[in-house]
Amino acid sequence: MAELIQNPRAMAKLRDEVARVSNGNPTTEEDDLHGMEYLKAVLKESLRLHPPAPLLVRTTPPLSAPVDGSAPPSAALPAAEIALAGLVGHFDWELPIGTRLDMSEAPGLTTPPLAPLRLLPKCKTLV
Repeated sequence: MAELIQNPRAMAKLRDEVARVSNGNPTTEEDDLHGMEYLKAVLKESLRLHPPAPLLVRTTPPLSAPVDGSAPPSAALPAAEIALAGLVGHFDWELPIGTRLDMSEAPGLTTPPLAPLRLLPKCKTLV
């Protein structure tokens, strides 16, 4: 969300895609995600810029490799995509008046932001 707030053009493009693909439906379904290429790109870019954990070099089997005869579940990315689509589709987001977005990260194994992200949501579905 912080990267989208810094780039209003990207936020508008994402908002337009969510509205177009979901046909005005307030709830985004998993089937809708197939048509949301920009949403996927935004999420991947934010994970590239702000990885949730350090990149460790390990040899791991591909996600499609069977474990005990069944493929492992890969529901984390679609869940994040649905959550982002819901946040962008239901609300217009703004910084509180007089605040500035600080993207500084704390040092450490995981790099959390130094300052929490505070945004004001304006509900679009009730208007």
